[in-house]
Amino acid sequence: MLAKLQLDTDDFSFSLSEVPFDIDNEDTWAEGLIPVAKLFYNFVENLVEKELIDSAELENLKTKEYTKNLFQATDYPAIANSRTDNMGNSLQKRYRAKAINFNGTDIYVSTQFFDSDRDAVIDWYRSHL
Repeated sequence: MLAKLQLDTDDFSFSLSEVPFDIDNEDTWAEGLIPVAKLFYNFVENLVEKELIDSAELENLKTKEYTKNLFQATDYPAIANSRTDNMGNSLQKRYRAKAINFNGTDIYVSTQFFDSDRDAVIDWYRSHL
């Protein structure tokens, strides 16, 4: 491709490595390696699996006010009872298709997170460990 574009390969350096996500390796939590929404999903899933999050916290995360207080750029509750919650007049689903089972009930994690909240998401997770 570089030859076709008449570009010299010495002018470019690139890498095709991918770092797999590892919840126990904070280096894999970095911007550019995993989207914030997926990071938050992984954090919630991990906390549920390890029983480090309670129903009160999950109920709080189902409110816009509590979520917005934690994650300033987020406009929707971080957790929902249904994937189609908080759609309003939009056709856009704001929650991941893959549910997390908490005490026999499926909960859905928002896809509406932004890089500006990455540090807040990480701080929230650490506060539950």
